[in-house]
Amino acid sequence: WADLGAVAARHGGEPALLAEALAYVALTRLLAGHEPDESQVADALALEDSSRPPYLGLSPRGVIGLVRALTARHEEARRLLGEARDALDQIGDDCDLAHALLWSAWNELRAGRLSDAAELAEQAATIAETTGSELLRTWACSVSALVAASRGDLASVDVHVRAALADGGASGIVVLWCAAATCLGNLALDRPGPAADAMLTLPASALRARLPDPVLGFFVPDAAEALARAGMRDAAEAILAPFAAAATSRGRRWALAAALRAEASFRVQEERRPEAIEALRSALALHEPAELPLEHARALLHLGQLLRRTGQRRAARETLTAAAALFTESGADGWATLAADEVRRVPGRRRRAVELTPAEWRVAELSGRGMTNREVAAALFVSPKTVEATLARIYGKLAIATRAELGAWMARHENASL
Repeated sequence: WADLGAVAARHGGEPALLAEALAYVALTRLLAGHEPDESQVADALALEDSSRPPYLGLSPRGVIGLVRALTARHEEARRLLGEARDALDQIGDDCDLAHALLWSAWNELRAGRLSDAAELAEQAATIAETTGSELLRTWACSVSALVAASRGDLASVDVHVRAALADGGASGIVVLWCAAATCLGNLALDRPGPAADAMLTLPASALRARLPDPVLGFFVPDAAEALARAGMRDAAEAILAPFAAAATSRGRRWALAAALRAEASFRVQEERRPEAIEALRSALALHEPAELPLEHARALLHLGQLLRRTGQRRAARETLTAAAALFTESGADGWATLAADEVRRVPGRRRRAVELTPAEWRVAELSGRGMTNREVAAALFVSPKTVEATLARIYGKLAIATRAELGAWMARHENASL
């Protein structure tokens, strides 16, 4: 239908309509399991008229931004969706602005920028309520629930889920995302039973459906992990299989890594820890940490837990500390606490004499004040990766695992000299 719309628009001689049709062709192709035609994407952006409201809810720039978000090209998605929001705000199109804000929030959630995601989702819900769009309001609340789950804040998950499902008329995708958020929030508190129960409230067909692209079932690895850890191995394998098949057929590295993380939980339940460790190491090799930092951090967390249980103390401590640092950087405080607790459970952990270099002191001082890695990097004219590596060394020297602990340590040693 989208292709037919593009043909009709092309023959109708309306560039703005053609731009929108071409953008939706790209989105439709992705959702059908095909890669977008980049020449059509370029035409859609070139022909867009940002001075008029879109016909179908998202402008061409917003639709292409969504396509980029769904394929984990988060920086490009951020730029395109931001430009779409600015244009809609300029012409006073609040209803469509709520739509653009919703997908901007989802993009930031996937990119591990949780504070930005929370703010955008709240704006989307507020504007949707103001404009009378109950569908967008409930959808935005479900995104807020996913953000809270990614932070490890189950209490806030419950608040947002209740808001999303309040009138009993939420769409299927809202119900699905609320269940996914409840599952993830419980996993953050190491409660696999309630996590599995959340997914079992859904029809089996909702979790076992064939996926044209794994991003449509981004929550499936969490559901599979919860079910496996709750003793429902067959159900876990049944829902993970179509996700893994889609990840393989589409060549999505992030999804292949997420499937391996879930499969590692199967091996753990079978007492096959060496195979679980190998699966997690393979997952980490597939991950680009900057692409989906929370997925990367969770793989590190699971690997660190297994290394601790198999007596590999030093490797466990280093891996868990790296996980805590990534969680903290993303604003996933609940998950960071879980990782820090795991660090403290590593036997033989001793505090050593502090020997921070001048560069490490500068990073520690700024990070201890609550600045993010990006903010510290900008202040010190270094790269965020340099700050991340320096923090990992600092955490190791101080025998800590989170930014909160670093802040407390710095407060106790604020008069220390270099």
